[in-house]
Amino acid sequence: MAVQKTPWTRVNAKVCCTCEYWDGERELQFLPGVRLNAILAQFNPQGRCLAKMNCLMAYDNPGAAYCATYKRWHKLP
Repeated sequence: MAVQKTPWTRVNAKVCCTCEYWDGERELQFLPGVRLNAILAQFNPQGRCLAKMNCLMAYDNPGAAYCATYKRWHKLP
């Protein structure tokens, strides 16, 4: 099965795909001037959370804002 990607997600959104523990595929989008703009994340198959016993997570899970294990992905500013 081919990996399907989401629409672009803002890099400052506190959702699962911007977390260090999310294991799905991700790509970064840079605008002219080398400014990081957005992240393209895998949604099918779903990513998993390595901090929560490898459970399935939605890339845009708004619960990440309240997650005790959320840690911003090291590649994001």
